[in-house]
Amino acid sequence: MSTLKKFGEAQTLSFGTGTIAGFDIVESASAESSYSTEITVKDKDGDTVGLVLGDERGSLTISGMADAAPTTMGAENPFGDPTGILGTGTVIVTGIRCTMSNEDFVKYETTCSVYEGITGTSS
Repeated sequence: MSTLKKFGEAQTLSFGTGTIAGFDIVESASAESSYSTEITVKDKDGDTVGLVLGDERGSLTISGMADAAPTTMGAENPFGDPTGILGTGTVIVTGIRCTMSNEDFVKYETTCSVYEGITGTSS
């Protein structure tokens, strides 16, 4: 494994993805956090005078290599929140993609959804 040497302002910057359960090698991990509803309030002149934001929601996508699928559909919190921006809801796996090729290792991509206030186990 290579060793990184950081200089100047780069010394405090994070590099790489780290390890995430279920993956042998993580190529990328990305998350997005937003509001499911955004409504602007306008006055009689059409100027925006208020904003209503609905429940927070988030999405998480992780891609990498593994010997087998890193999780199962509907699994809850298999990876937690490796990015730290997804809020307080339960991370639920909503998609798994497997890519096989004669020129590369088997790659998996998992997608997850997070909705504020949804916690607990499935039924």
